[in-house]
Amino acid sequence: MNIQDQLAKKICSELNLDEEQYEIIRYGAFAIMQISLCIIAVAVFGLLFGVMLQALIVSFSTSILRQYSGGAHASRPGSCAVIGTAVSIGLALFVKYIGNFMNVNTMLIVESISFLIAFYIINKYAPVDSKAKPIKSEAKRKKMRKRSFLIATSYLVLSIVFLLLYQYTKNVNFYIFILDISGGMLFQIFSLTIIGRSVLAKIDQGLTRIMYRG
Repeated sequence: MNIQDQLAKKICSELNLDEEQYEIIRYGAFAIMQISLCIIAVAVFGLLFGVMLQALIVSFSTSILRQYSGGAHASRPGSCAVIGTAVSIGLALFVKYIGNFMNVNTMLIVESISFLIAFYIINKYAPVDSKAKPIKSEAKRKKMRKRSFLIATSYLVLSIVFLLLYQYTKNVNFYIFILDISGGMLFQIFSLTIIGRSVLAKIDQGLTRIMYRG
């Protein structure tokens, strides 16, 4: 019996809960453990590569938007953690590198294009459900799309705040944070598209063969 099963059984035993409530608690415990594992992995590898804060910003930008927009999902928790960590670290390193060659005007152009693409893809595809969790209600679909727009808009507002802070302090970190937010957002947007889902599915299949063979 794994940890989430043991925890769910203990809670249900203490509170005298039924089987349906056990499944809810079990899933909640699994989700918390999965999220914690991903955060720890991103933080550890981010620290090793010198981009911990930037990688966490990328990771949270991706995962928060994913809650309502859906998108491609890994078939195994381990594969999900590997893909999430690799993407977060990779994007953080890439942003740190290209940030050295971008001025404010170039960054504004890149950001404008990024958010236009994001709003377009959200409007066209979000939310993207899965076979395991199909969205059967049109009302729920509209609600999730609306919340996806709100989250993307909040990223835009936060980026503007960081831009003002950069202009006031000339602290290059604020400049990099803006690119981290859009990088995480764009990866999540990519996972909504047909091409993105196909690419991530192939990566997931490859990781599954490597990590879970035998």
